[in-house]
Amino acid sequence: MRLEDMPDVMTIGEVAAVLRIGRGTAYQMATRKLLPTVALGRRIVVPKRALIALLEAARCEAVPA
Repeated sequence: MRLEDMPDVMTIGEVAAVLRIGRGTAYQMATRKLLPTVALGRRIVVPKRALIALLEAARCEAVPA
């Protein structure tokens, strides 16, 4: 799955597929506030823009200056 093709708001399962991690791992990351989440009632979703920003920030930290 490509992030560009995903909806503007994704489920934890969709985020797990994009990141190629397990759903359980994605839920643990959300619980630990390592993933940007929004609670919609009982549903936990991840805004695509927030996920992109998180990945870009991590990429900048990983690239030596």
